[in-house]
Amino acid sequence: MDKVQAFGKNFTATFSPFAARTQQYVKEQLGQAEERTQLPNDYLELEKRVDALKTVHQKLLQVTSQYSNEAYDYPPNIRESFNDLGRTISEKVQLLSQASSPGEAQSALTAPPSAKPQPKTFSHAIARAALASSQVIVNANPPGTEDQLAVGLEKFALASEKIGEARLAQDAQIQSRFLAGWNTTLNTNLMFATKARRNVENSRLMLDSTKAAKGATKDMDHLSEDARAEIEQAEDEFVGQTEEAVGVMKNVIDTPEPLRNLADLIAAQLEYHKKAYEILSELGPIVDGLQVEQEANYRKSREVFPRRGLIMPEQFDNAALLRDADACLLKYGSNFLPEVVTRTENIYFWTASGKKVLDWTSGQMSCLIGHGHPEIVETITKHAIGLDHVYSSMVSPPVIELGMKLTKALPEGLDKAIFLSTGSESNECAIKLAKVVTGKFEIVGLAASWHGMTFGSNGAQYWNGRAGYGPTMPGNLMLPAPDEYRSIFRHADGSYDWKTELDYGWSLVDKQSCGSLAAVIMEPVLSSGGMMTLPDGYMKAMKAHCEARGMLLIVDEAQTGMGRCGDLIASNHHGVVPDILTLSKTLGNGLPLAATITSSRIAAEADAAGFLFYTTHVNDPLPAAVGLKVLRIIQRDNLVERAAVLGKLLHAGLERLMARYGCIGTVRGRGLMAGVEIVSDRETKKADTDLGRRLSERAFELGVSAMLSSQGSFYGCLRIAPPIVITQQQLEDGLNILEEAFRTTAGSKPLY
Repeated sequence: MDKVQAFGKNFTATFSPFAARTQQYVKEQLGQAEERTQLPNDYLELEKRVDALKTVHQKLLQVTSQYSNEAYDYPPNIRESFNDLGRTISEKVQLLSQASSPGEAQSALTAPPSAKPQPKTFSHAIARAALASSQVIVNANPPGTEDQLAVGLEKFALASEKIGEARLAQDAQIQSRFLAGWNTTLNTNLMFATKARRNVENSRLMLDSTKAAKGATKDMDHLSEDARAEIEQAEDEFVGQTEEAVGVMKNVIDTPEPLRNLADLIAAQLEYHKKAYEILSELGPIVDGLQVEQEANYRKSREVFPRRGLIMPEQFDNAALLRDADACLLKYGSNFLPEVVTRTENIYFWTASGKKVLDWTSGQMSCLIGHGHPEIVETITKHAIGLDHVYSSMVSPPVIELGMKLTKALPEGLDKAIFLSTGSESNECAIKLAKVVTGKFEIVGLAASWHGMTFGSNGAQYWNGRAGYGPTMPGNLMLPAPDEYRSIFRHADGSYDWKTELDYGWSLVDKQSCGSLAAVIMEPVLSSGGMMTLPDGYMKAMKAHCEARGMLLIVDEAQTGMGRCGDLIASNHHGVVPDILTLSKTLGNGLPLAATITSSRIAAEADAAGFLFYTTHVNDPLPAAVGLKVLRIIQRDNLVERAAVLGKLLHAGLERLMARYGCIGTVRGRGLMAGVEIVSDRETKKADTDLGRRLSERAFELGVSAMLSSQGSFYGCLRIAPPIVITQQQLEDGLNILEEAFRTTAGSKPLY
């Protein structure tokens, strides 16, 4: 009986508070509670912060915990899974049928399947697909032949497999280094906080229940001493639980553990991405090399050499031809070279004496995709027969399509084009556009520039072609050329201070101007000036100077345009959209085709102002068709990207020459456009045009055409700009010939 009474007392002591709290809670939910004890605001703010922290942990756990599930990264292919399972069962049945003993049967059952396991990551999946694709190509080719795409896919598959393994290693690190700690915070620290908050709520409910049971109001004087004591005890319990919960919640919020966990997550990701970057960085140059090799094979397969009807070199008398040339041809500022060119093909030309020469100047920096490209020949033939020339006010499909395709390929703001014949003509057109739109006439050019031989374009270049013809076009002003090698403008550390030089140049222009500044005309690479390359930021600064003065910026990309420098136009490298762009040499691949391109706004203003540039061969269909074909080939064959890759090889080879021969002052340029400055002394930087000429002549004798830019103020610089369809082997051949030219020319100053 005593035990029953004791159990009853214990049950009552345990159940009565629970019942009281429950009753109070129900009343509050039904709105029947007379009074509710309010928790402190500081406590409520802590609760909000803890709830927010809990949400953060749950969100990240919801994602990262899925890393243990392989389907999160790459959903398994059900069909392939069943195929693999079927193949495995078939293999087991076959092995079991061949087993002649229990041991062999056991081995058959435990043998690993021949099929690789299903991909665990995207990288595993793409590796599997690439390897299978490579095998398809190999099986389709004749035995013993090597296919560059198959090799590339195989190497890509191996690299992707490694990246997939690195991804799984990342998963393991996330499991061990991040999730464990993150779970501890959620399941331990936050659990303690939740328990403490529950105790606070229970003690509050108990306090309010006790007050209600005793009939307590704000004034408790009418209560018995026992009732007041019971309420005070409940209040003490509530305060104690609240203080304890505050301590626990502050500990949860202030602990640095979550940030340490986050740092571990970042470290795991960083390690994976670094590993993937290393793997792909090793793969990139390999695939680039395969691409160059494949392009060489592609070009070789398309060659139709020798061609029927071509006159062979041995049919010419070089000396007789030169005599006839001297008798009938007007010289135009340069002596004719002592070898008459009788034939061109791809990146070579042949002379009357039978010499085969690598054309490292692309004709006059024009034959971007090589001489006699079969598709260009086909286009010329087709349009010579069917659509060659029309009245100047007429347009034709090739002109319209070239305009559409070219402006689409160029940055927004270069929307309207006119097609002309030469670079000088396109620059003349650009200058007239700028003058008529701005209503001003002063044109600012760079020293060491070359824009053409007509009066407007020639007046804007310095200084070749200006002497002996009387006054140039009025209003031509000059800025110093960005000559990083020789400029006197230097920072304290000796580096080139182009910004101060440019600002100083503009201060002089502003003093000379009569207040009618219309435009600046400039080249991204001053080719005739010795391949001077604009420093990064220079063109943007020039554009800012123009905008500050209400001027237009004309960029002459006769030689740099259409991909030679590793961008479709070199202005893209500088992040600048010119107000007016001119293209020529490379656009027609050596045929007389040029373009002046501007914005719709400028075109509309020019038209309203009565702009006139009406010429015989404006918008001719035949050259436009050639330009369209050139653009299509460049885009289809990824020649812009190819020029960037091969340009790095070219510059690396030239820099090796500079390290070996003291007569090379500097190597500069961009992409497949380079200059080699020849000096008599590296300290004084004095140009040695005589040595440069002898080196150029020696290289020509050995089989490479790298012409010397040595006229006027252009010092002595070997200019190199081969067709961008050149193969890696042809590039290396040319570098080897140049090396031989330096080695066998007196005065080249070998350093070892």
